[in-house]
Amino acid sequence: MSEIRHAIGFMSGTSLDGLDAAIVRAEGRGPNLRATVLTHRETVTPAGDHTTAILRELAHGGRLTAAEITEAAMT
Repeated sequence: MSEIRHAIGFMSGTSLDGLDAAIVRAEGRGPNLRATVLTHRETVTPAGDHTTAILRELAHGGRLTAAEITEAAMT
């Protein structure tokens, strides 16, 4: 039986004008690892937006919970 794991990843470009999020299903290990993107979302934010402020905080070494980052991605 193959081990199945799920992961949520977040990414922003250097301009901090948005946030991409993806949920991925990973099955197997090592060279037999297979990953499938289950869903993804791209959020583009205008200058001065709350999400941009959160991304800037993270870029400067700030710490936020996964819930706080997810909330920013959903606004």
